[in-house]
Amino acid sequence: MSQILLGNIPPEASIDDIRALLQDLGVPGLGEITLAEGLSDRLAALITLDLGDTEAGAVSQQLNGHLWRERMLSCAHTNLGWGQ
Repeated sequence: MSQILLGNIPPEASIDDIRALLQDLGVPGLGEITLAEGLSDRLAALITLDLGDTEAGAVSQQLNGHLWRERMLSCAHTNLGWGQ
């Protein structure tokens, strides 16, 4: 299991919206998505992937800089764990 941190998410985006985006992009091994609210208009989400670190790093590189809803997303492979 690995995690990625997806940032600069539009404020109106929901967990379901994020899951749909990742599924549309073919991201494998999607697990739990935790949305960090209260970051003004630049939300972030911690996403658990059922992947190894190498694969999660590759997913992170592909998502970093992806344009979604007029936002340039940021993404990084992380070992953070909110509330765990």
